[in-house]
Amino acid sequence: MNKLTETTLVPIGLAVIAIGGGSMWLTSMYSAINEARATLIEVKAEQKEYVRHLSEIHRELSEIRGELKTLRK
Repeated sequence: MNKLTETTLVPIGLAVIAIGGGSMWLTSMYSAINEARATLIEVKAEQKEYVRHLSEIHRELSEIRGELKTLRK
């Protein structure tokens, strides 16, 4: 039995196990993907907040530099 052809018999038990295993794997992959998606949404929101903070810090540093230049003159 080296080749699978249309006349090759596959035991029903083996087919059921293969289909059941495939569906369980697919279900676990679906769950993992949904969890990763939720995590990615959280990370994007946190990243947006970090960028906002960095922009604010940059603005404040620019103001401080301007004031220092004024004081040094």
